[in-house]
Amino acid sequence: MDSFGFTQDDLLANRENKLTPRQQKLVTSYIKIAAVSTRLAVVACVGTVLLYFGIGYAMRPENGFGQALPYLIFAAALFVGIFAFFIMLGFSKSRQLRERQISTITGTANRSTKKLNYGRWTAYYVMIGNIKFQLQSQDQFDILQDNAQYRVFYIQYPPAHIILSLEPLAATNQTF
Repeated sequence: MDSFGFTQDDLLANRENKLTPRQQKLVTSYIKIAAVSTRLAVVACVGTVLLYFGIGYAMRPENGFGQALPYLIFAAALFVGIFAFFIMLGFSKSRQLRERQISTITGTANRSTKKLNYGRWTAYYVMIGNIKFQLQSQDQFDILQDNAQYRVFYIQYPPAHIILSLEPLAATNQTF
């Protein structure tokens, strides 16, 4: 429990498909981060389009946009469309987060690591069933055992997902 930062009360509440007040605060912090990210993406999109048209106008100040206007509009619409697609994709991915919907997966653990930034950092993962979780620390990685059975209570927030609590299902000598 210590490695993953949850309590017995958290586990009992999750078994009943409920969040404890501590977990509510955790989820709220993720929701705030997602909202700020979305706002920044919208500001970046609008700012880029305005800058794009400003540069286009500055290049032809004597007669406005001239024949370039249809191309500028097409490029801006394409750019906004791509940005809107990814903003909506992010919004869709965070639906369970906003709804505070608890999911459960039961299965065998398969751990893996990935070296990042030319080997300076290591990302830790565990696959339970068909769900891949990114772990927050090597301590969490080390406490889990390959081929052991676990039940994980989490909130879907791809690609990492938020682990609320977990419990070993087979007789192991593990303490979280």
